[in-house]
Amino acid sequence: MAQAKIQAKANTEAHNAGKFSRSVSMAAQSNHLLEVLDDLEGRVQAFRDAASALELEKEYLIEKIHSVQNSQDIRNICDGFLTQCSHGF
Repeated sequence: MAQAKIQAKANTEAHNAGKFSRSVSMAAQSNHLLEVLDDLEGRVQAFRDAASALELEKEYLIEKIHSVQNSQDIRNICDGFLTQCSHGF
């Protein structure tokens, strides 16, 4: 009987200790998860910032391309006009 009481008490303590360990472990896991999520959020924001910068650069380059195309068109018109002028219309 005494052995059964000792065993029951050991089981109860082990059971309670197990719960405490799991809860500490759960808290540690929760903290780790929050750290990972915070890091991920920072990375996502960095990707968003980079994407915005790339979008601005793309728009700038498209403007430059259109400007060059317009300049070339004007040059072609001028060249055509000069050719017509030199031939007397």
